[in-house]
Amino acid sequence: MFPTGQNQMLLKKKFEEIKDIKNPQTRGYKFEELMLDLFRFYGLQPRRDRGVTKSGDQIDLIANFEGKHLIVETKFLKKPVDRTAIEKLNSKMEIRQPNTIGLYFSMSGFTKNAEKYVSDIIKKRNIVLFDENETKEILTSRLDFERLLRRKIFLQTKESKVALEIKEDEDVRLLSEDYHDIIINQTKVEYLTTKSKGIDCVLFSPIYYGFSDKNYWIELYYPNIQFKDLLFILRKYEDIFGFSDKSSYCINQTNYSWFGLGVESFLKALKNRAIRYKKTEDIIKHHSEAVVFIDEIPGRGLFSLSLEPEINPNRDMISHVSISFLLQDIPFPNSRYELFFKTLNNNPECIEVINSTVETRLELEEDFITIKKVGYLKLKNDFYPENEREEWSDGIICKNPFYNKKIDFPRHNNYFFNDRGIHELFATLENFIIFLPHYESVDSHHKYHLREVRLLSVPSSGFSSICINPIGDWLDH
Repeated sequence: MFPTGQNQMLLKKKFEEIKDIKNPQTRGYKFEELMLDLFRFYGLQPRRDRGVTKSGDQIDLIANFEGKHLIVETKFLKKPVDRTAIEKLNSKMEIRQPNTIGLYFSMSGFTKNAEKYVSDIIKKRNIVLFDENETKEILTSRLDFERLLRRKIFLQTKESKVALEIKEDEDVRLLSEDYHDIIINQTKVEYLTTKSKGIDCVLFSPIYYGFSDKNYWIELYYPNIQFKDLLFILRKYEDIFGFSDKSSYCINQTNYSWFGLGVESFLKALKNRAIRYKKTEDIIKHHSEAVVFIDEIPGRGLFSLSLEPEINPNRDMISHVSISFLLQDIPFPNSRYELFFKTLNNNPECIEVINSTVETRLELEEDFITIKKVGYLKLKNDFYPENEREEWSDGIICKNPFYNKKIDFPRHNNYFFNDRGIHELFATLENFIIFLPHYESVDSHHKYHLREVRLLSVPSSGFSSICINPIGDWLDH
């Protein structure tokens, strides 16, 4: 969430006032309040934490950013912050969750010993430093704080294996990492392979878009691009919005579909199409594939890419590329959208107003449907402590309980049902993924049931696309 112009002016005004305060305690307290406003204006859910650690120290602020917990320290001193201050922050992080990141804002910079200490402990603790110039530029609106934070977390914590610069001749990955492993028959697979029908795409994701009465579809269309152009588009999206842990994709080829989670898995699946086709003997090949990738922009809307890559391994051509945003409210903070389209040197070619909801719920004939698990989604290790041996799951894989069955959808005015063949599309997949509201051990032997199915119509050019959010639970505890 980018701050409004009024909030940006307020941050700048308060910062100028704080600089003139002589009393260091008053100045420090006002600076802490200002940083609280900064995090609040960016929608990072900040709050004060006056709880005292074992060492007797207090924490200035706590916030959330893209699934990570932030502990924030702020200082407006005359002398640079030394190593001792960073060590105190480190001690505060020891009692926190593994995915906690420490942020230290200092208007007087840091000593070399403090910076060296941060680089030395980087494998155990993730601490990111903001010096005087960076903090000043954030508060005076010269820098986008959210983008800078995302980049600094990557650079200083070495959170990913990937390079920042995109080069044509390099196998480039993005900053984000996939959040789940798909496990079937105790074996990790890159994607779920399932039989299907037609060229339409069905995706699975725990995205909850909401039942808005009015929606806006903004689209940018390219007739043809290359794979490196797709990388560029995704890289710019990540830099400006950041990928959530709900991104997913579907690749469809006449009588088969491949479904996966995360942007890295998506890019690997596109590049390794020869492997996919080799494993599937009875496939009916069309010269191109129907592909949709989606991601949730928390509090803002839905991002989607629909495209048709050629299956010829000697051709690196992708056609009919639609870059779309599905948004609920206008006016909305449009700075990031303008920046995104500006980096692509283009403007959206169409804006469609949808005067009905694009999400609905499937009305089950029974209160719940019993499901047999054949696989599961395993959370990556960074979701739980390293010394905890038990592994956790938040989703199961099963046979589609609606496969080859006729489904009676509610017959009300809904944009979703304007899509062609949507009744048949839902029942064409042989396999199904169900998301659980709670984590469970991967070794559990529960009986499962499907209790709710949410359906979201995804903007895509030339073929229908639907995101399914099936929600299940276990019967015994």
